[in-house]
Amino acid sequence: MASELVIARLDCVQNDDRLPGFQPAGDGLSHNNTPGEPDTDQFWQRRLHFSVHAKEIINVVIDNCYVSRQHFEIYSVIYDNTESSGRGELPMVYVRDCQSLEGTFVNGCCIGSKAQGHTPGYLLSHGDVITIAPYWEFHVELWSSPSRLHTFSELQIQEMHRFRDRYVITDRRLGKGSVGSVYLAFDVRGNRQVACKIHNLDELRESRYQKHMIRRVIDESDILGKIRHPNILHFEYAFRSRHTLYTFIELATGGDLFSTVLFYNESVPPQLAQLIIYQIVRAVRHLHRHHLTHRDLKPENIFFADGPSGKGRAIVGDLGFATSIH
Repeated sequence: MASELVIARLDCVQNDDRLPGFQPAGDGLSHNNTPGEPDTDQFWQRRLHFSVHAKEIINVVIDNCYVSRQHFEIYSVIYDNTESSGRGELPMVYVRDCQSLEGTFVNGCCIGSKAQGHTPGYLLSHGDVITIAPYWEFHVELWSSPSRLHTFSELQIQEMHRFRDRYVITDRRLGKGSVGSVYLAFDVRGNRQVACKIHNLDELRESRYQKHMIRRVIDESDILGKIRHPNILHFEYAFRSRHTLYTFIELATGGDLFSTVLFYNESVPPQLAQLIIYQIVRAVRHLHRHHLTHRDLKPENIFFADGPSGKGRAIVGDLGFATSIH
């Protein structure tokens, strides 16, 4: 059962001496599994340890003016648990700020607040620290699946130095396709997470269908750079050398349509299904108006901006097979 899968462990700590001389943090933290209902057995602690399971709702209560009624949420996206899925880490665990007044911080960087409006989820890594300033820290331990880290070649490292003032690519691989891999990256200027598709052009030149494959990956980058639509994967930036193509795109933090079907135990509510289909049709219509056809629409290529329920913005991605029609 997906709900029995342990996806993370949180170590929640209240640091009462963070602001010496000021009002104390309060009674501590409490753990309540039933949202909206008081727990008669509730008691306050300075430290909490608990495991987070997929689909399970766990509420940590902090009675303090610095903490919003619903401050942040942690959720997971579960993909097909097979090697054929090509996903780098199963499941992926995110934290999302719920437009809190004081904001939510990860490793000292603000990932969202009421002033910023609606913000997407932030992909967590093992060892990250979520903070509600000034007193509370949530130390993240991911143990549901191992991280897939990648070592870049010396040539790729040199190439990355050419755009390091704009984007930094991490060694965390999010997915692997037939002609390239997707990595977690950071937009330095915007202080946010993005994804980066990396294609090794030298390896493609050695393939049997080299001209077709190279043309395909370059065309995808060009098409994304020209098309702007809320239901089509947003293009950020591209850098191409003789050896490598780097394409930076938005990070879809709600998983794909396949994972959404799994979330609902293969029974998506009819009204939600209609909303998703409507958005897909909008994206396809926009492509057709620009004389483009996708040619590879499938659940694994339909993503969501927020997750994991599929109620966020639907995004059509992976335009590697797209072609012009006249």
